Amino acid sequence: MGCNEGAPPLIVGSYPRVWERPIPIKRIHVNRHTLARNKKFGENAPAVGVEQSGRTKRYGHRVQIMVNGEVVASVIHSEERPMHCGARCWIETQAEVRVE
Repeated sequence: MGCNEGAPPLIVGSYPRVWERPIPIKRIHVNRHTLARNKKFGENAPAVGVEQSGRTKRYGHRVQIMVNGEVVASVIHSEERPMHCGARCWIETQAEVRVE
């Protein structure tokens, strides 16, 4: 008896594609402690952070979210020019938005 007896025949090229590395998730967060410290002491430290597994956390005043090389949204932190409602950190986009 052969080792393949009773098993379905192998078809060359029928195997799934080679495993592809998934696109890593990037998390954008607002550091509320930095916002409070900026307000209390009149500082302007960046409060919008981006973290991705395997990389160091990066902070800035503006984070742009890109799709196919185009900016689809921006997270903005502005101590000097807050919105009329008083918000010092907000998200701007021209893309369609769905609220759930």
